[in-house]
Amino acid sequence: MLLRLRPDMVEGYFGLGDSYGQLCSAFYTRDLVRRKHYADLAIGTLKQAISLKPVYVEAYVSLGSTYWNMERVAEAIETFKLAINIKPDYAEAYFQLGNAYYYPASRQRYKISDEQLRAAYSADLFNAITAFEQAIQLQADTAKRGGIYNNLSGAYQLLGQYQKAIEVSNKAIRTTQSRDGHLQLYNAYGNSNHLVEGVEAFKELIRIKPDDDNAHYYLGLLHLDLGDKRLALEEYKILKNLRSEFWAKSLLDNIFK
Repeated sequence: MLLRLRPDMVEGYFGLGDSYGQLCSAFYTRDLVRRKHYADLAIGTLKQAISLKPVYVEAYVSLGSTYWNMERVAEAIETFKLAINIKPDYAEAYFQLGNAYYYPASRQRYKISDEQLRAAYSADLFNAITAFEQAIQLQADTAKRGGIYNNLSGAYQLLGQYQKAIEVSNKAIRTTQSRDGHLQLYNAYGNSNHLVEGVEAFKELIRIKPDDDNAHYYLGLLHLDLGDKRLALEEYKILKNLRSEFWAKSLLDNIFK
């Protein structure tokens, strides 16, 4: 009704189109027919918003995200670049551009060999790294910056640049309190087969913050990877004492699976 009454109301078109885009994302794996239905509605409505306000960068980013959710990657990349051309200091556009380059490679990680992945996706991953680094410089929100660091670490890992990934993950943990940073740090040490160094790294995180339940959990996993259930159980006991029931149960499940 709002759009019928005010067909020139650009904010109405954007709000409706963005909502359709979120519904498209919600049905990403569950219902492909409904996913396409909401994507078509989002794309049409967001394009209408852009036609009324050609410099509407938020509409471009929402449109690009909808393209990306429909795996129309080339269109997503082009749309994010249009947003950046309009507003070169828009951190979210750089982050989403990085994601559009990064995730197609990430989804292939366990489907093809590392050598095949790097041969096919190296250029995209370097583009992702460039976009993520720019987003980090521009993003003032600490929590959002943590998410960018995590994907940046993931991109470095896919390229086999594990030391870079470790540096980025440590920075995420120390400067943004990102809990996902622990996972990327664990992955970087594990994927590079530097498990002993990983143990020492997580011990250092615990020395700095003894009640860091994430660090205790991943330290327990590293002990398991090294074949030491006794030390893994010690971390389980610490997690119980910290009343971190979720991580304690997860670690115990891994110990006895």
